Amino acid sequence: TAKVRFEKPFLVALRKHNPGQYVFVNFPELSRTEWHPYSIASGDEPFIDLYIRALGDHTQKVVEHAEECNAHGKQALIRCDGPYGNLSFNYFRYGSLVLVGGGIGITPIISVLKNIYECDKKQLANKRMCIRNVHLIWIMPHASEADLFL
Repeated sequence: TAKVRFEKPFLVALRKHNPGQYVFVNFPELSRTEWHPYSIASGDEPFIDLYIRALGDHTQKVVEHAEECNAHGKQALIRCDGPYGNLSFNYFRYGSLVLVGGGIGITPIISVLKNIYECDKKQLANKRMCIRNVHLIWIMPHASEADLFL
């Protein structure tokens, strides 16, 4: 699994992304025509974080390329289209949340957690947030997989 972080492209930066959304990403140094969807893990920040697990040929190449770029201290060339999708669920209206994710499926949940954390003070001041407890259940084959996310 590799963490890929890149600055939001200008047009993407104009549209605020929301928790649970995804972007189509292309790594032109690997292929000019292959675009793949990845869940956004970052919150309301000037960059986009993606976590990519090597599950197939393409993602294996992406992870290797990301690791190579990190080793040489260079930013990979990335093209981005989106964000897409809509988590049309108002989780702020509940007092307790139980979030469950498996393996790399934690990625969209990370964006929800960041959204809750970022909105905490603003929402509480406006009394629009009811959340008091958040419980996270994250299932993975090996505990060492959590290291990249923590």
